[in-house]
Amino acid sequence: MLLVASKGGTSSKSSGNGGSNDWGNGGGGGDGRQEPDRCIYQIYNWSTTQNKAVNHRAINKPYSDVYGDERDPNDPRCTVCEGDQVTIYPSQLGLAIDPFKVCWAHKDGMIKALSRIKATGKFDLKSLTAYRPGRTRGTIIDGLRTEMSNHSYGTAIDINRSQNGLYKNCNVTVTDAKSIQNCTLSHGGHWNPQTRPLTSIARDGDVVRIMREELGWDWGGKVPGSTKDLMHFSKDGR
Repeated sequence: MLLVASKGGTSSKSSGNGGSNDWGNGGGGGDGRQEPDRCIYQIYNWSTTQNKAVNHRAINKPYSDVYGDERDPNDPRCTVCEGDQVTIYPSQLGLAIDPFKVCWAHKDGMIKALSRIKATGKFDLKSLTAYRPGRTRGTIIDGLRTEMSNHSYGTAIDINRSQNGLYKNCNVTVTDAKSIQNCTLSHGGHWNPQTRPLTSIARDGDVVRIMREELGWDWGGKVPGSTKDLMHFSKDGR
């Protein structure tokens, strides 16, 4: 079993019969999960004029004060709080990838998905990024994005960023190696599942299928609109 660890300090509220967060249970997911006493996280805004993260700040408040968009609108079990995240160690699967955090509610699905992708022998997992709080999308005010990304709640993951970029100005019906040439690469590396089948995510390939089956998460390459985030998976693909 892949080891996980929870983070967020001591816990006093219990939703069941469990004890404190510890190794192996990911801080919850069943009747024994305990809520953290406090909500602690780091946050920033994305500047569309400077094209970088700005306004970095730390939040530390009672967990009972979590409100509004600090809780995932697609999955209220997940919040921006570090205490609702667990650390997954891919090395336990034989993957040379740094540990990453994901919402406790998706721990089991994520472990199963990674295990199945590796077991296909048809795709090499090189990098994974999930929990990363930030206001990186939505309405722009004074040059700053104002809405939380799915990464903020640990309910999204980027896979192999260097081989699956985020493209803009994509007025294409179907994302493929030919149509993507008319788009503008904004972040990450160039995507081409034909020439890089082991690291670029194929539209109808194993990675997209397994992420959907195990987590119910969609691929950012299938989302309607002019932005194609080809490294990205989340419940709505955004």
